[in-house]
Amino acid sequence: MAEWEILLLVYTGAFGLPMLVYGAWGKMKDMALTILECRGDIGQLARDVAVLKMQLDSMAAREAERLREEKIS
Repeated sequence: MAEWEILLLVYTGAFGLPMLVYGAWGKMKDMALTILECRGDIGQLARDVAVLKMQLDSMAAREAERLREEKIS
């Protein structure tokens, strides 16, 4: 191998490796931010489902009361 080939290999490794690490770090950061955003969305979804369940339970109780009143009458 010629000296210039060795220098090219060294420079490629010296500059390529940090760029590879920097690119991977950027992707990991983006993934972490996406996960945090999804956790917030999941929390909101859980709250919405709890509200819907309470509304459904309330509707079912009113319907049961209405049916009891009809049965008595």
